[in-house]
Amino acid sequence: MSVDLNFEQKQAVTHSGSPLLVIAGPGSGKTRVIIERVMHLLKTGVKPSEILCLTFSEKAAEEMRQRLEKMTDITDMEISTFHSFAKQVLEDNVLDSGVGMSSGVIKRSAQLVWGLKHIDDFKMEYLEIGNNAVELIESIIDGISTFKDELVSPQELQNYIRQKLDKNISDEERDLVLKLSDLCKVYFQYEEFQRSKALIDFDDMVVQTIKLFRKKQN
Repeated sequence: MSVDLNFEQKQAVTHSGSPLLVIAGPGSGKTRVIIERVMHLLKTGVKPSEILCLTFSEKAAEEMRQRLEKMTDITDMEISTFHSFAKQVLEDNVLDSGVGMSSGVIKRSAQLVWGLKHIDDFKMEYLEIGNNAVELIESIIDGISTFKDELVSPQELQNYIRQKLDKNISDEERDLVLKLSDLCKVYFQYEEFQRSKALIDFDDMVVQTIKLFRKKQN
């Protein structure tokens, strides 16, 4: 193990027996800690094929591969982005997941086109379209993406909104919740659009993979 690691980093590298969440800011040595962690696991007898390293960007994944290649044989080690790994899992387990990849993954540009094309069909009551339809649709798509990342379905969001509106909340909070209800309408219609075209988006790849892992834990 590198002698340059601080106390907290060494704890992260050598931790065992339970899941571990490490929260750290930019430039704090996260990639370095992961690499040291991998090397520590290999030294303790873990097989390369039993190690999975995931990161958000292709650039970061490639950096991790290059740095580990200088230290060990990574032939049997899975080093990838979250979305690439999830896509592979879904493709390999299409019968269990029920998610077909044949129609492809919908791109953000297509999401925007769909949103603008159907903006009048959403029947929004609290979000003002005004002269910034593109900006509004972008914000709604970003919002839907955030809820998907948090594994919140449109039905769960709708239930939350109903519960909030049943409570004694301030006018300001009620206004926000009502605007959220408009987003929820779009969320429902977006999911229906995806089902009708057999499409998934980048967020779905991770969401559906998590659902598959929970369903088939072996």
